[in-house]
Amino acid sequence: MKNVKLTLWFIWMLGVLFLFYKYFIQSALAVMGHPLMNSLHIGAAQFGTLSSAFFISYSIMQVPVGLLMDRFGARRLLSLAVIVVGLACILFASTTIFSLAIISRLIMGIGGAFGFVGMAYISSHWFPKEKLPLLVGIGNSLGMMGVIVAQAPLSILLNHITWQSAFFGFAVVGLLMGLLIMIILGKERFQTEHHNTNVMEVTTAIKGVFCNKWIWINAIASLLFYVTTTGFGGLWGIPFVKHAYGVKDSLAAFAISMVFFGWIIGGPLVGIIADKLGQRKKVLVVGVILALFCILPVIYITTMPLYLLFILLFGVGLFSSAQLLNFSLAVDVAPIEFKATSIAITNGLCALGSFIVQPLVGYIIELFWNGTYHAGVPLYTVQNYQMGLTIFPISLVLALVFILIFKEKKEEKQPKMREWDNTAGMN
Repeated sequence: MKNVKLTLWFIWMLGVLFLFYKYFIQSALAVMGHPLMNSLHIGAAQFGTLSSAFFISYSIMQVPVGLLMDRFGARRLLSLAVIVVGLACILFASTTIFSLAIISRLIMGIGGAFGFVGMAYISSHWFPKEKLPLLVGIGNSLGMMGVIVAQAPLSILLNHITWQSAFFGFAVVGLLMGLLIMIILGKERFQTEHHNTNVMEVTTAIKGVFCNKWIWINAIASLLFYVTTTGFGGLWGIPFVKHAYGVKDSLAAFAISMVFFGWIIGGPLVGIIADKLGQRKKVLVVGVILALFCILPVIYITTMPLYLLFILLFGVGLFSSAQLLNFSLAVDVAPIEFKATSIAITNGLCALGSFIVQPLVGYIIELFWNGTYHAGVPLYTVQNYQMGLTIFPISLVLALVFILIFKEKKEEKQPKMREWDNTAGMN
């Protein structure tokens, strides 16, 4: 019995490891800006498009992944998904053609879309129901460590190897992980029963979501709140801090990693505070306002000491973690038969927002660029970056507007989290 329990925990850790891998691959380009632009002969706008390609396929796959997981289970899908990501890394590392690089990032997003759902599936199928919120919450926080590793540590590694060698290494990790998942989950005692998905039920569920305005208002607010994390923290923050504060790549990457440290610490705290107060909307309002107050001086007051920069970036992540409550609100406002669909739509819309915003920032940077090059790479000024990064304060203000418009459902208080309540955090 003890061996079975240990094996179950090992299986859960495999799901967390895949989620870590997904976050890592999603964020790795942030520290590869100059070498990638040089190798692919692209500018800021195309670089933003390249990074965000991951999110478009990720967002499109959200609802299909849930249906596929219910139908086929974790073993075949998770092992296949991580192998697909590994193969896409090989394609990415092997090309100097921008269009092929885009295709490889799209494929990475398709495979990565199984990361969070897969970890949640394992948590719900092989552990007691009451442990699901804890397991998924901890799993998501551990997975987000992948973003941190993809910043300062990866930046240091890139001082010794090329970005192509790095992606070949990522590919090896993905292929080995896929084989390991297939072997471990292939044992008969860990197989689960699957059921056929009724097409009419799926169609009805999707129609129900499209007709519920509160689901969409909440999802848009979630999108606008979340893009600061993926757009600033996940891509443009590192080159901005490097140029605006005059630091090396590794220190800039470490500074931006504070955003994700804030998320990791803030996620559990936000859930506890919201549950005690019983007012998720108010916690969201406070979170958006404080995140806005933290990011404004980071972007526009570039003479501050580094310790204050680190504190403010940590605050951006800490207060942005209130965005997790949008998933709880998605559950609250959806009819009981549409809760999972509401979660999937909210999560997918957040990824879609990242797909739009990352290249949009690049286009704005290029719009104000004076055409100067250095070593074959466009040379952008601090003012160019500031113009592009203005997107993030604007998005936080708009998020606040949509949160204030949103009508919180008060008649159905849930003192205990249900299976999907407050567990669907990051893309």
